[in-house]
Amino acid sequence: MEESRLPGGAPLLNEEIKRILDCMVEGCQIIDFDDRYIYVNDSIVTQAKTARESLIGHRMMEAFPGIQETEMFKRLCQCRSERKPLRMENEFTFPDGTSGWFELSIQPVPEGVLVLSMDITSKKLAESQMKRRLRNLNSLRRIDLAIAGSLDLTLTLSVALDQVLSQLEVDAACVLLLDQKSMTLKYAQGAGFYTEGITATELHLNEGLPRYAVMTKRRHTEENFSELLAALPRARGLGEEGFAVYHASPIIAKGAVIGVLEIFERKRTEHDLEWFSFLETLTGQIAVGIDSLSLFEEVQRSNIELVRSHEATIEGWSKALDLRDKETEGHTLRVTRVSVLLATRMRLSENEVIAIRRGALLHDIGKMGVPDHIL
Repeated sequence: MEESRLPGGAPLLNEEIKRILDCMVEGCQIIDFDDRYIYVNDSIVTQAKTARESLIGHRMMEAFPGIQETEMFKRLCQCRSERKPLRMENEFTFPDGTSGWFELSIQPVPEGVLVLSMDITSKKLAESQMKRRLRNLNSLRRIDLAIAGSLDLTLTLSVALDQVLSQLEVDAACVLLLDQKSMTLKYAQGAGFYTEGITATELHLNEGLPRYAVMTKRRHTEENFSELLAALPRARGLGEEGFAVYHASPIIAKGAVIGVLEIFERKRTEHDLEWFSFLETLTGQIAVGIDSLSLFEEVQRSNIELVRSHEATIEGWSKALDLRDKETEGHTLRVTRVSVLLATRMRLSENEVIAIRRGALLHDIGKMGVPDHIL
């Protein structure tokens, strides 16, 4: 269908102007007061993903059903009635379900309105990715602060799982930790669950869906989780949750699996590679937190054992001294008790009291080097 003509049969646009408009990168369309397309250039045909014949002479709602409900259509009508130019950014959904972003300049003209449109979909996608990555970095920063500022594993996992739910936009998640003695995966912390059934989780490594992530050290996904649930060991605990999709990501530290991050979704959602990549990043951050706290606990245990060994050595020397000199047997312990009592009464610090106790136990240690006939 050819472009519309003015009353009397004259062309709406002369050939020179039409040729210029057809060469424009921007889309150009003229819409009359009855919402009909009376001119579209080549760029509009490309942007609209439709044939020129499907637009010229047709009303907007015929070409794009439902467009009359959009904000863009309301602004177009506003410009047409008030005769004032408008600018806006608009996300347009095409009949095939895809969408694109356009920067629109809507101008009043005698025939109705003229709309210039620039496709800014790539720009919007780049902005969206930038914002998403910034949120991801902030999320990792929050987990870092939790790891650095707390020695409480429950608190650290709680912060991490909050970030998993908010950044990955999933419904629920939990961390299962591997018990090396029983070789079972036990519930450590969770978020987003309706019931408490998940807290009773204790799975042997050869049962349940997490085993795939543990065995392969790779992420495992079940798109039909709701259909598999009845046959799983945790069917009773998860049956009321309404989950449709399941993901398991192995938590690995120093090359060994120490647990599994489980993610649950109540609706099926398409995820891109960036989503799965950030899932692995979050899992790695959780592994760092768990490993750091485990290392700290191990150092603490070693220090306690070292202190106990040191105390036993000092007490052993004290007993050896008593055996050496029968006449003063028990003297060292009496001096120690009195010294500790005085230090406590003087409100000395705990470390100072400990030092005084050790000094009292060893105050006669020099006798060990004195010959018996002198003693």
